[in-house]
Amino acid sequence: MKRLPALILLSALSLGPAVARGQGGRAPRPIAVAEAQAPVAAEPETAPSAAEHRILFVLDKPNDAFAERIRGELAGLGFVVEVSEAWRVMMQQRHQPTALILTRQDVPILDRSVYASAEGLARGGYVLADADGEPEVILIATGSEVALAIGAYEELRSDGVQARVVSLPSWYLFDLQEDDYRESVLPRAVQARVAVEQGSTLGWDRYVGPQGQIVGMHTFGASAPLKEVQRKFGFTPERVAEAAKELLK
Repeated sequence: MKRLPALILLSALSLGPAVARGQGGRAPRPIAVAEAQAPVAAEPETAPSAAEHRILFVLDKPNDAFAERIRGELAGLGFVVEVSEAWRVMMQQRHQPTALILTRQDVPILDRSVYASAEGLARGGYVLADADGEPEVILIATGSEVALAIGAYEELRSDGVQARVVSLPSWYLFDLQEDDYRESVLPRAVQARVAVEQGSTLGWDRYVGPQGQIVGMHTFGASAPLKEVQRKFGFTPERVAEAAKELLK
């Protein structure tokens, strides 16, 4: 039994009720994973290899027409967002299963004339917003947390802090990149790093390093309206910016 890594793409999507909530108005179920393993059985040489088949998972409310709805809604946007880029990457994968994981909450669509192109997603992670010079601190996020990182980035800039935002939707793809590229995104010289994860912090330590901080969940959650829960656990741009400033003291 051969085991192949599953490619996981965590992305934010807010395209209105038809896509963001699925049919029937039910919200997609959020799932936060970084890597998985999928068994692939060996096949006779005369038969097509199981590893050659494209296996795609869209993790939302089960719906046979969901993939078509994604393509249709994205085509209507007229510009590239991370979800459309993720779909493009998925179509190129033939040697491992791929999961596109969508958020259930409304998130802003970034102005790509201000921030970097979503095409960087193909490399697993990319610099979304950068400092005017060398960055003093790096904010790392994925999916719906990217909006929090951008909010913190803008606050830090207004306070004169040279900050960078890295969108890291696929740890697996990013780790496959050459050393020079990964160094250009997450330079070793910048030890002040903050990752934002509205869930378990498992795995983020390898990207923030020993000197960094992770704004994430370290206890059980709470039952309340989303904004109240986010404030309670520190998932606000102000708290992320505060964590960055603490690292620079």
